[in-house]
Amino acid sequence: MYVTAPPLWVVAVSRNNIIQMLEKKIVNETKKRECGECQACCWLYPLSFVGKPAREKCKYQCEKGCAIYTEKRHPVCERFLCDWIVLPEWPDELRPDRAQIIFQTASWFSQRRRLIQAGMYEPESHLRRVNRLWINTLTRAGHLVVCTWGNGMGAYQSHAHFHRKYFPGLTDAAAESMLRSVNAERAESDYSLAT
Repeated sequence: MYVTAPPLWVVAVSRNNIIQMLEKKIVNETKKRECGECQACCWLYPLSFVGKPAREKCKYQCEKGCAIYTEKRHPVCERFLCDWIVLPEWPDELRPDRAQIIFQTASWFSQRRRLIQAGMYEPESHLRRVNRLWINTLTRAGHLVVCTWGNGMGAYQSHAHFHRKYFPGLTDAAAESMLRSVNAERAESDYSLAT
C-alpha cells in the first residue's frame, strides 16, 4: 500500500515541541491569533443566551463575526479559546473551519498532560488526514484527545484517543466520562456569565 509522506509540519513537530507549545498557552495567552474568517465555534456549539442550538448558524452571525457584540464579544464567547487561536505555532491547516474540527483544552491532568476536546463537524472529521496526523501527534506527546460529535437531536458519538503508555488502564468510557464532567462544570460557569 502506498502511503504519502506527512506534511512538513508533522515531521517538524516533536514531543518536546508539543509540550513547549502547550506550556506557552498557560504562560502567555495574550500572544494569540485572531479568528479572521473562521466562525466555526459560532456554528458548532449551542449558545443558550441567544437561543441558538448546536450545529446551526447563529442568527446574529455576520460576515465580520457577531452583529450584536461588535465592540466586545459576549462573556461566554470571550472566554472560549480554541487551541488554534491560542497556539500560533499550530499549522494553518488546523484552523477549525478548514480542519472541520475544533481542538480545545478542556483540562490539565498535570503540567504536561491535558484533556483535549475535539468538537467535530461531521462524525468522520477525526478521520481526515490532517486531523488524524495531529491527533496522533498529540497522543504521542501524552495527551488524551476525545473527539465528540452530536447533532443536537439526541445522536451523539465520541472517540477517545490516547497512548496506553501515559494512561494505563483508561477506557474509552472513562475518558468520555471525564470530558462530560469537565463540560458540566464549564456549562455551569458559562450559565452564570450568560445571566
